[in-house]
Amino acid sequence: MGGPPARRGPLHRGIVFVLFAAPAAQFLAFCGPHGQQQQQPRQQQPRQRQQQQQQAAGSTQEVRTLRLAKGFGSGSSEEPLVKSEQEQWATKRGNQRSTDGVDFFNQAQDAVKAGEHEKALPLYRKARVAFGKAAGKGSLDYARVCSNLASTFLQLGNATRATDLYSESQEAFASAVGEAHPEYAACLRNLARLKRSAGDFVEAEALTKKAMNIYAGDLVANHKEYTETLKFLAAIYKETRRIEMVQPLLLEVKRVQGLAASMR
Repeated sequence: MGGPPARRGPLHRGIVFVLFAAPAAQFLAFCGPHGQQQQQPRQQQPRQRQQQQQQAAGSTQEVRTLRLAKGFGSGSSEEPLVKSEQEQWATKRGNQRSTDGVDFFNQAQDAVKAGEHEKALPLYRKARVAFGKAAGKGSLDYARVCSNLASTFLQLGNATRATDLYSESQEAFASAVGEAHPEYAACLRNLARLKRSAGDFVEAEALTKKAMNIYAGDLVANHKEYTETLKFLAAIYKETRRIEMVQPLLLEVKRVQGLAASMR
């Protein structure tokens, strides 16, 4: 990353998920502090508070929101609550947790870049806890930290824990950016890779096709990820002896690569 990272603000850019090689060091940029924070009244009547919450949820003028989902990984069916960035930074405790999350994440990234994955593990864990409390378990910050923590576990040979964390990351991405976003697709690809390694080709194929369809929605931006996903699907077909289905995928790879080259 260019220059020192900011000490405050949520994680800003998407993670580069690795699908066809072992997970490598991943890079994120950080935003600076956000704007003015709204002051909340000390006490409110329940009806008044409910009306204000409904108005805030329906307003299109509010700042971008981060989703706060409870109970991920515990079978909870609760609907995600909504927590704004202003609310995240409005209190002294929330401010400190957010700052700590960024600091821990930066330190973990440095450790991964140095190849010190065992050192990165507790730092990512601390960042995950901090962002889970400050931004919420349905926030983009939380999703990205879970994904990086999963990749670190995978590097250390713990595929079971990596699968759990990628699944948690998938739920968080679905809450934060929706199921048509490239970062959600990247999470599906990571899960597909683990399923393939475990010999679950049916689930690996299903996850790969979902990711492929998401990338196909914007080939201008995602042509590289799309072709990589096609190649991965072709590899699954080869391993499951469906050779006749491989050639059409490889032809599609060449077609998209040609289109991408013509746009340069």
